Amino acid sequence: MPATGTLTLRDLQSLFMFFGLASGMFALIMLTVATKTIKEESELQPIAGIVESVSESHLSRFGPKWRIVINDGSRSYSLTQYDLAYLAPRSLSLHPGDKIAARVNQDWTSRDLKWIWELRQNGNTILSYDDISNYFKASNQKDYRIARYAAAISFGLLMLGAILRLYFGVWKEPN
Repeated sequence: MPATGTLTLRDLQSLFMFFGLASGMFALIMLTVATKTIKEESELQPIAGIVESVSESHLSRFGPKWRIVINDGSRSYSLTQYDLAYLAPRSLSLHPGDKIAARVNQDWTSRDLKWIWELRQNGNTILSYDDISNYFKASNQKDYRIARYAAAISFGLLMLGAILRLYFGVWKEPN
């Protein structure tokens, strides 16, 4: 790069390679997240207890979430899930003191947080495993599409960067 700080055509090769690698990494992360989202029923841990508090958070960048704190007699658990009230309108009627049972999965970041995969109150299913699984499968389709586009952009940028590197002599054979 010249001392004046302006970009030249020779600098484009590095920019294309950098952004190609960055979009490739983004595509890999999207694929990893999408494949790790769905949990098998055998991976879920059953928890039952009395509701201590129910709240809804709108602070998440991924959308509103429920937060239910329950106590099983020996300790409290913080349960969370995206706001799926359209799937389970009865979930809005949970109150402190209600007895619930849930099948949950530990948060992958190792926080003291458990994701709800099934929720029952007094033997009635409020949220079923199938409802939540289908919600994540539909959501993952969008993530797969984004990952495919990012991979295509990555491939294009890397190819352009390689062509420019050959053209401007970085990988050119010495004369």
